[in-house]
Amino acid sequence: MRKATLEDLLTRAEQAKKDRMRTVNVDVKKLGLSLTIVKQPLNAVSKIMDMAKQADTIEGAVDVYKELIYTCCPLLHDKKLQEAYDCHEPYDVVSAVLDDNIYEIQALGMKILGLYGLDEIVQSVKN
Repeated sequence: MRKATLEDLLTRAEQAKKDRMRTVNVDVKKLGLSLTIVKQPLNAVSKIMDMAKQADTIEGAVDVYKELIYTCCPLLHDKKLQEAYDCHEPYDVVSAVLDDNIYEIQALGMKILGLYGLDEIVQSVKN
């Protein structure tokens, strides 16, 4: 590895500004469509992931993924969509749109975590 220069770090700082609010389209097999995911500030995602430490049940883990997906997918915030799926709690729209498919909820959540490098950490904790 070569030694970092000021120019290297300034270039990285500029790239980091662009990456902070990056959007990506993530394919969701269950829908046959892609959803636009907006990368949120790290502290917002960290707070959600802190809940994962307390989630010692599948239901708890699913709730964490639902909140993460909801937070990062502005399309799911639409009140008309929530009403169409008869969702009383905003995060419930995630499971409704994904037909209560735990695999799809986890897969989408893991793709979002990949934006933060957390997918590898989650996998290592599971093993």
